[in-house]
Amino acid sequence: MADGEVSSLDHNHPLFFQASDAPGLVLIPLKLTGSENYAMWSRAMKLALRGMSKLGFVDGSRVKGMHKGELVEKWEKYNMIVLSWTGSTVSNELMPSIVYASNAKKVWADFQERFDGSNLTRIYHLWTAIATLRQGTDSVNSYYSKMKDMWDELDIIAPLDSCDCEESRPSVELLKNICLL
Repeated sequence: MADGEVSSLDHNHPLFFQASDAPGLVLIPLKLTGSENYAMWSRAMKLALRGMSKLGFVDGSRVKGMHKGELVEKWEKYNMIVLSWTGSTVSNELMPSIVYASNAKKVWADFQERFDGSNLTRIYHLWTAIATLRQGTDSVNSYYSKMKDMWDELDIIAPLDSCDCEESRPSVELLKNICLL
């Protein structure tokens, strides 16, 4: 199939229209309010968009210039749908950033620039919360869930070095041992 033909798009193609791909669909229950929940919102949106084969509209891997003919119009349609999905997951104060935008990737990059810069502050707060977390009257399951959620968020924001070289092993082992404390 030539890239300009629309009649027979595979159901896995990012420009294939699904019945569930309606504007205004709420992909995640979390609303982006700012830097305090950007990391979780971003991660949840990426998971949802990947599951719908639309992550490329915000990460830059699915750009308009990749398409020709009728597929350009389909790209424009999906770009607007992704903008609409994003709009349904942000606070009212952030809506103008979406309503007046023409490109989902630019909105995504703008939110990242505005809210992701506070990762060092969030990392500090997570380390502090982990260090001061006590079971108290919580059940073991509740206590463990709170701790695991914080470690998982920390792993997303500041992942462990994936290098398997000899020099990095002591640092990786130390961090793994700290997680056990």
